Amino acid sequence: MSKKFSESLRMIDQIDSPSDKVKIPILADGIMSEDPELRGQVTQQLTEIALRYVNYGSSTNEIFLSPLIAILKSGGPEQSQAASEALSKIIVNHPLFKDSLMKSGFIEMARFTLMDSSTPDHVSSNLLRIILDLTFINAEVDCMSSLIPVLKKLSEEKDLRKQDITIKAKKISAILTSQGVSKPIQPAELLELKRLNDQLKRENEDLKRNNQEKVRKIAEYLKKEQEKKWENTESIRIFEEQKTKEEQEQRIVAELEKKEEEKKRINEQKIRENEQKMRENEELRRKEQIKLREIEELRRKDEEAQKKIQELERKDWEKTSQMIETDKQLEIFKSTKTVDLPISIIVQAGSFTKKVNQFTYTATANQNMTFTISPTIMHGVSRCEFKINKMTLPFFGVIRSDKKDNVIFFFSGLVYQNGKEISGNQFMKDDNIIAIEVNMTIPRTAHLFINSIQQPVFFSKLPESVQFYFFLNSQGDSATVLSLKKLAAPTIANIPDSKEVKWE
Repeated sequence: MSKKFSESLRMIDQIDSPSDKVKIPILADGIMSEDPELRGQVTQQLTEIALRYVNYGSSTNEIFLSPLIAILKSGGPEQSQAASEALSKIIVNHPLFKDSLMKSGFIEMARFTLMDSSTPDHVSSNLLRIILDLTFINAEVDCMSSLIPVLKKLSEEKDLRKQDITIKAKKISAILTSQGVSKPIQPAELLELKRLNDQLKRENEDLKRNNQEKVRKIAEYLKKEQEKKWENTESIRIFEEQKTKEEQEQRIVAELEKKEEEKKRINEQKIRENEQKMRENEELRRKEQIKLREIEELRRKDEEAQKKIQELERKDWEKTSQMIETDKQLEIFKSTKTVDLPISIIVQAGSFTKKVNQFTYTATANQNMTFTISPTIMHGVSRCEFKINKMTLPFFGVIRSDKKDNVIFFFSGLVYQNGKEISGNQFMKDDNIIAIEVNMTIPRTAHLFINSIQQPVFFSKLPESVQFYFFLNSQGDSATVLSLKKLAAPTIANIPDSKEVKWE
């Protein structure tokens, strides 16, 4: 077959500009070849044809992502791990690829793969890592409700060799639960509940009619027996026997009525329970509609953010003046008398390593770890500098000394405090030098610098006593605390588009 197909390919190449209508059926036959090299050539040509016809955007993104997904599902652990890391980096840094992945049916593919008992453990672990990344970067988690049954099964796995899979499944389940994602009642289940409800109603009516009919027949029987009793004067013995028989029949009627009443009560209880389930499902549908409206609102906000980005690009000259002013402030900072403060770092329980004679920390497992830096800052101007060696989701911040509240400078340019989030700062990347300057003179402020450039979004009204901190959450994440200095004067400049966020 390979030889015949190779001859067909040569014939195509000899035709001047063969149409895709002619090439596609012949190339499709080549996919069934047992020659790997030939199949690779066919796939390359089909991909070129696809790129000529698909619209630029999500369709092309799906073509680009397909090889990574195929490698991730491969039997080679190292190749699968490399593909997983590459895919994770793409969806974290490029929202358009993340959206394309969600729309391409990745979640359903992952669900079937995770359900397949023959799937290798490293493939399951790498798939769960991608799903976990999607939940962390605020993907549309409502479409992940179909994963809940298989996540529950994986979370209950007792095999220690699958501990990494179990931990990731539990994390994803916890995030989905916290965002109100649950398995909805399927339309087929609703129809079954309605059918059972109607059946119970019919049975109840039938029981009622049967009971009435039995009572009527017994009454007729008693009436006839009563008439016979008065007509029969044969003996008192027959009368007493008849009386006893009537009493027995009355007891039977009473027992039948009691049983019928109990059955009626049980049926009515089932009807009420089914109606309650239907009301709960209606409420779940209502919440899903609210979620859909919220998703549309988030999409609208995303479009507005894109417009703001375009507006910011038009203001490059303002940014240039900002950089000049920042450079001046940097020179002031370098010439200002500073005092190095002794550093000690408090670390919560976790798995990490520390370089000797350096404050360089590297996570050795996937877990959330906060590193708090002492001493506590209460007076004057202090500046703490960090270096991002390698971090998946880097963020740094300032925490109240009693650990009850904190503010966060996030890697995406957002800042967070007490449920509020504001954008405006630039992205943080590996090898960036991050600095936070705290001025404890009222109004007590905290400003962010990235590679010595002052960022526009800052915090004010800090508590009277604070500490600097940084955060690691993924295996291989690494950061270094470079210095903690006491400054004679602040180095903050007035820059365009600055935004103040008050600590509340």
